[in-house]
Formats: sequence, structure tokens, C-alpha cells
Amino acid sequence: MQPNPVFWHPYRREFSKRAKEAISTDDTRLIHALAREDPEALARIMDRYANYVATVIQNQLGAFALREDTEELTANVFVSLWQHQIGRAHV
Repeated sequence: MQPNPVFWHPYRREFSKRAKEAISTDDTRLIHALAREDPEALARIMDRYANYVATVIQNQLGAFALREDTEELTANVFVSLWQHQIGRAHV
């Protein structure tokens, strides 16, 4: 089993070299736009990744999660992304 190529170094506030290689050009543009506090970038990121994030959350919580719980936690992920502006990383 290979490790996930996307790895965020929280203390250095940057992506690993493997992660940088795995991120698409469009994702890179979105990350930079997010760093400029562009709400359209956040909307596009949400459109692109909301289903994936919701699936991960549902898989982690399993039968314990109601639909409303999954939706709220998914929204919290993107609110946190906006508030912490992970896009300020050097990509």
C-alpha cells in the first residue's frame, strides 16, 4: 500500500514534494486564489470536493451519522479551510 501523495505539513504550512507533484494546475490556481481570499475559488473548491469530503465523513462515522450531521461536518470543513486559508501555502 502506497502512502497518500497529498500530505500537508501543518507546522511548516506547506505541502510535501510528492503532494506538489500530485496537485493539478487548476487546483494550484484555486489554492492561490483562495490565498487572495477569492470567494469564487472557495465555491469552486466546494463544488469539486464536497461529495468527496462528505463520503469520507460518512465512512468515518458509519451508521452513527445522520444526513444532517454529514452535511454540517462537510460545511465545517470548508468553513475551516476559508478561515485558516490553507491556500497561503507555498505550492
